[in-house]
Amino acid sequence: MQKLENQIFSSYQRNPSLFDEIFDKKGDVKAVYQKLFDLYGAHSIKDYVKLNEKAKSSFFNQGITFQVYGGKENQEKIFPFDLFPRIIDSEEWDIIERGAIQRSKALNLFLWDIYHDKKIIRQGIVPMELIS
Repeated sequence: MQKLENQIFSSYQRNPSLFDEIFDKKGDVKAVYQKLFDLYGAHSIKDYVKLNEKAKSSFFNQGITFQVYGGKENQEKIFPFDLFPRIIDSEEWDIIERGAIQRSKALNLFLWDIYHDKKIIRQGIVPMELIS
């Protein structure tokens, strides 16, 4: 494993007492992030800044924006993003997938009950006023 040997991470301040997605407790790059670490290490901070500005411009030109009304700045803003992706390994993805499937089933059962059986309404769990 590699230590902080590339320019992008040269000023990165690790705190060993906190969870770090990229580095383990010894300061080595976690295996799941090694390829990305090496890829970013091949570029300078100047390259990264230039690429980030290019991505922001591309988002704006494609309309990947939102408008905040009522504030001092009444202008379009791009959706926040990070050029450095959050990598989700298969073990972590399995947990996320199970949770998403569980929630989808729960929502579908709730909607079925609201529009068909109406048990949740008859039992007073959800007031009818919220439905109609």
